Amino acid sequence: MSAVLSLVAARLLSIAPPVASGLFCGSLTNTPALAAAVEALRAKLQGSSLAPEQLRLLLDGPTIGYSVSYPFGVAGLILMIQIVSRRAKTGPSPDGRVDSDGSEGRISRAVRFGSSTRSSSEGDSERPALTDLTGMVFTRIKRGERIDLVDPEVRLQAGDVLVGVGSRDAVRKAEILIGPLVEESVERLSPGIEYRDLLILNRKIVGIGVSELSSSVEHPVIVSRIRRGESRSPHSPRPRSSSVTRSAS
Repeated sequence: MSAVLSLVAARLLSIAPPVASGLFCGSLTNTPALAAAVEALRAKLQGSSLAPEQLRLLLDGPTIGYSVSYPFGVAGLILMIQIVSRRAKTGPSPDGRVDSDGSEGRISRAVRFGSSTRSSSEGDSERPALTDLTGMVFTRIKRGERIDLVDPEVRLQAGDVLVGVGSRDAVRKAEILIGPLVEESVERLSPGIEYRDLLILNRKIVGIGVSELSSSVEHPVIVSRIRRGESRSPHSPRPRSSSVTRSAS
């Protein structure tokens, strides 16, 4: 495509072939191609009867074209990377986004707990029980204007908003068993709670059960996703040893 565009531009703008070859090389930021073009031109002009000044101008043509198009080639490459990255939604995502790797559609949603959503009495629901029932890992709870990390011992009250991570099936279960989905920017309203990707390097941490991580680092931490090799899954609150890459802390 670059070669065709270079030929069309050269014909429309009456650009000399040596300069057009430089434009082609510069648009691809391909310095070896420029060297090849210069060598090919030098071999073609060998034994020519042209004056030395004309020969020099012709031999400088590829370099001139290269210097003109090279900055645009670099800028265009950076721009295309940005456009493709935004369209593909690559890179680490905060809670509330679909995982960039698209693993089983892991998503984050907020649900509102209501007294009519469960047959048991209000206030007897804890995070492990809800996770077992729905498959979602709940990280934040909003009660009134206060937003905190979900404590394993928290007792839910009618009107509480829970933010959790799970598959689409898990979200549907949560909507049935806990309450309706709500559109509330809980993450943006809780700047004191940060979201980080963690790579396990400390050998003292390796082998520790994820449920023991908070006490190990002496900070309240909720692990919402785990990636091991090429697989990624929501974390289960049951004690087990695992490498951790995603957490809300």
